[in-house]
Amino acid sequence: CVESICLCDGSGDFGGWRLVCKRALVFGSRVGFMQGRLSPLVDGKIQAFPSDHWESEFAEASRIDLGLIEWTLDQHRLYDNPMMTARGQEQIRALAVANSIEIASVTGDFFMQAPFFKAKGEERTSRLNDLRSIVQACSDLKIRYLVLPLVDGGRISSAF
Repeated sequence: CVESICLCDGSGDFGGWRLVCKRALVFGSRVGFMQGRLSPLVDGKIQAFPSDHWESEFAEASRIDLGLIEWTLDQHRLYDNPMMTARGQEQIRALAVANSIEIASVTGDFFMQAPFFKAKGEERTSRLNDLRSIVQACSDLKIRYLVLPLVDGGRISSAF
């Protein structure tokens, strides 16, 4: 199962991100990157899953000596993300081994885009099921950290 879920509040002190950085030190002196940063922008956005280039990021990261990836999961086409399919997970494992890359964490942009705690009824149930599927995928890939950014649409406020 996922070792921890870090909640980042975007307040400037990086909330849970500091915890992820401290825990990442156990992986050695390697440095990592957030997925998508070694690919062209997706629809003009820097923060999006690079569906057309995700595979090439492994070799590029290895080439420039980056040993960790923080995987990106968007709500849009969530179940098309290779992390969420058996075939995709096989590809991820093979690329990680071939390039000496570890996926230490997942940034859950899905949480900003469709937060379960702001939904009601069947929509809430569906979003919670998505979260369960994501946690299972993290477990299957031995990804230890799931970062849920509490910013933008996922911001916690007293008025849901």
